[in-house]
Amino acid sequence: MENERMPDDKPNAASDILEKITAFMLARKGIAIRFLYTVMYYLIFVILTTLVNICAVVQYVFLFATTKPHEQLRKFSNKINTYTYKVMRYMTVTENTRPYPFSDLPPDVEPIEEEIKF
Repeated sequence: MENERMPDDKPNAASDILEKITAFMLARKGIAIRFLYTVMYYLIFVILTTLVNICAVVQYVFLFATTKPHEQLRKFSNKINTYTYKVMRYMTVTENTRPYPFSDLPPDVEPIEEEIKF
């Protein structure tokens, strides 16, 4: 008689497991949400790196043609580089602030060097 289970034991065990799973999931909800944002920012990151590569190629084409850098492209590239840096910091969990479009575009991290040397 001692080894016999009571009919109520299974539902209690199942509800205990369900409660543990629910607590586990709730404790990690924030992590899951951040992971989803990171996936979105990864897609943005891929677009940004492609854009940086295009800017570099266009800048060199312009340099070969005119022997001077295209100033507007330099400014744009600097902004893209700064934004890419912020996206990477968020993706690698070294910054908590979500980058643009959830916050303002960041200011330039470093100014553009005035003189370009070859």
